[in-house]
Amino acid sequence: MERSRSFEPAARIYQKELKRLLDPSRRMDLAKVYLGFVDRALARIPKDYRTAIQFLDLARGLGLPDKETLAFQRRAAALAYEAKD
Repeated sequence: MERSRSFEPAARIYQKELKRLLDPSRRMDLAKVYLGFVDRALARIPKDYRTAIQFLDLARGLGLPDKETLAFQRRAAALAYEAKD
């Protein structure tokens, strides 16, 4: 896979294994770690919006319930909007 520089198949395998290995409470714990990274990125001067949004995207990909996933998505959208100011 690395030779062809196509990482999508590896990413799909990783996502599948992530869902299989992590139960919902552990996935939520991991999301909290990602949110901590979001807060750190936004505490920098200047704010590191790109990194914050990337960690929110990672949290969205954990397969959490829709309520949490939508909250991450809304926050990422708000940060993207704020970053354009």
